[in-house]
Amino acid sequence: MTNQKKPSTAVSEAELRCGAAILPAGRRRENLMADIEGMLREAFGERVLPFDRAAAREYADIAATRNVRDFDGIGVDIVNPWNAA
Repeated sequence: MTNQKKPSTAVSEAELRCGAAILPAGRRRENLMADIEGMLREAFGERVLPFDRAAAREYADIAATRNVRDFDGIGVDIVNPWNAA
């Protein structure tokens, strides 16, 4: 699947928006919100998956962290988007 076809999730969008919303009101927050909006529109368009009951059932099996060292060698699949494959 090419990057142009990959979806994002409503939860990811919420996390991004929440992170920006906690900044003090002002130009920095406004610019970040605009950047997030533009990035989501450009990168994903309408390809945003909802967080529904099916997603909720899978949620406990997923971990997101940059600390992959603690998970290395314990038998879980690791996808590290921060390192080139």
